[in-house]
Amino acid sequence: SAPAVLAAALAVLGLVALPAAGTAALLWLLPRLPEGSRRRRAALELVAGLRVAREEPWAYLLALSGALTHLTIHILGLKTVLSGLGLEVSFGTLAFSALASVLTAAFIPSPAGTFGSAETGFAGALALDGIPVPLGVAAGAAAHVSMVLAAGLAGLPIAWEILARRRASDREG
Repeated sequence: SAPAVLAAALAVLGLVALPAAGTAALLWLLPRLPEGSRRRRAALELVAGLRVAREEPWAYLLALSGALTHLTIHILGLKTVLSGLGLEVSFGTLAFSALASVLTAAFIPSPAGTFGSAETGFAGALALDGIPVPLGVAAGAAAHVSMVLAAGLAGLPIAWEILARRRASDREG
């Protein structure tokens, strides 16, 4: 259909144009940043990361596809957890809540393993769908715990394999 073709064309254009535009903007900004500053180091790291997007577009596309797949699975997981709690939240709100959670945590970091800024951003975004903030906080905590448990359980076979290799290596050495 025409909308799907247009969306695909815009996506390809974005994949090509955005890294080039971002690199140009950063290269313009770099001479204006203080030598040795944290902002200058961050800009240099971004330029290096964008170089991959320009020089190896398939690697960039693969990484972007992985990130979008992860986001899709994450949002579906959130939808499942919240539906299990009896909360009906739109996919748009869930996408916004994931973004709000990450951005809030980026600007107001909290120690790992604590309830903090990510859940607060999540709860605030759920309020857009009429979920009371206290219920949103509880839902955010439940979603966070369930996602961490799922990731931990999925990672156990990998951890066991690494442990078995180390033990075998220790016996040999």
